Amino acid sequence: MKTKNIFIVSTLIFALSGILQCQYRAFPVVSVRSGTINDDDIEEPLSDRSKPFENYLITSNNIVSKLTKKDLNYVYDFYLESKLKEIFPKDKFIDSMTTFSSRAGKFENFKLMQWNFVNTKIEGNPVVQSIKIVHHSNNVWYYIFTFDPGNHEKIVGIKTLIKNPNEAPRADF
Repeated sequence: MKTKNIFIVSTLIFALSGILQCQYRAFPVVSVRSGTINDDDIEEPLSDRSKPFENYLITSNNIVSKLTKKDLNYVYDFYLESKLKEIFPKDKFIDSMTTFSSRAGKFENFKLMQWNFVNTKIEGNPVVQSIKIVHHSNNVWYYIFTFDPGNHEKIVGIKTLIKNPNEAPRADF
């Protein structure tokens, strides 16, 4: 009886580990970035692990460039996925980004080859997030662009977070 119970428990552990590995392979959580743990605001060439994210970086850089030039209509028209536009009308997007911009302060700079990518899930759905560090006169900000996997041309979400832990206003949609 004792041997049978040990066999059943061992079989269950083996089966469970197989299921978990299958789930991991189906959607690996991958995070890659430039820089170090102490300083992530560093430019460097894409690593081999980050090469699959290259097109997300190009789109993210283009969006940041347009946002910092206050070309909000262009960003809305060409970079927001239609399902985001359905829940976030253009006037609300422009108002939110204008308010954020006035609170963040004047744009100073960002680094084209600073990169941070995360494969994750939001509300159970797989997404790719591209995180850019953007310097404004009042603070340094993370701009987090969320994409559907496989579609590097349109974002399904955008969020701004202050880089230091002080509380500050943010745009989040």
